Amino acid sequence: MDVHAAVAEATLLERVVLLGVIDRADGSVRPDEVRSTCNERFTVETGRLSEADVSRALNVLEANGVLECHREKNPSPVGKGRPSYELAVDADDALAELEKYEGISSLASSIRE
Repeated sequence: MDVHAAVAEATLLERVVLLGVIDRADGSVRPDEVRSTCNERFTVETGRLSEADVSRALNVLEANGVLECHREKNPSPVGKGRPSYELAVDADDALAELEKYEGISSLASSIRE
């Protein structure tokens, strides 16, 4: 799915999580980092996000081809690999799409600055 269609189908929460990934896009980011960024910068739009909220949104964005998920080669002793995510689309293209949506357009613009 292209970035236009993926953002058009995304919920507000998924769009905010995508903003969180883009804002930290200095490589791969872990779900806890995305949650922290969203809760520090974007709580007016969504309220505080739980770990489950962010995980679900990341999974949807990955399924729609906006993100790529990578797991550590050596999972933790309890068998959970620590996932990290990175953009599978161009950040500027994603921000351009996000800027079209009222309620988060100013947030998307602030990330560009």
